Amino acid sequence: MKILDYSSKYEDSWIRCRTLSFLYTQYFDDVLQTKPKIDGVELICVENNQVIGLLDIEIKNAYCSYDKHQKGAMIETIAVHPDHQSKGIGQKLLEVAEERLKLEGIEYLEAWTREDYASNQWYIKNGFSQFNSYFHVFTSGDIKTSNPHFHPIFTFGHVTDRKQIDETVVDRIYECRGYVKNLMEGLS
Repeated sequence: MKILDYSSKYEDSWIRCRTLSFLYTQYFDDVLQTKPKIDGVELICVENNQVIGLLDIEIKNAYCSYDKHQKGAMIETIAVHPDHQSKGIGQKLLEVAEERLKLEGIEYLEAWTREDYASNQWYIKNGFSQFNSYFHVFTSGDIKTSNPHFHPIFTFGHVTDRKQIDETVVDRIYECRGYVKNLMEGLS
């Protein structure tokens, strides 16, 4: 098992690993056919020439919401193949990434995830603290719009207060939790 920088020769394996790792989570329908471009850290864990873990971190100050006065980075994707979970792969990927982020002067790392227990516990175990949340809302069926020529059959939206949601017309609601980890603690 090796931690490597991502290269395009692993794209198909990256897609497969991500898809399978999301399959039994609340992100089961977040399927990609190509790997998104990331301006930051792109790591993979490879065993027998197959991606079994991955971590993509975007480095953009304006993209993060935790503290606009500090230099932050955002975890875009972290995934470990289901056959290799609970072996410390995600933690090892995070450790390698954090060292690189510190060299770039990144002060904090931000991440967002839904309610999946294992995911939330992983962030807490790895030194992240929850700082915010909002709701992902999915609806389908007869959705009304002001445009008579537009007939949506499925919508996805964000809501900050669950009381604002008419749950009688909603298919799924997930609390999306924001986590942050200070990368500069203990540094002088």
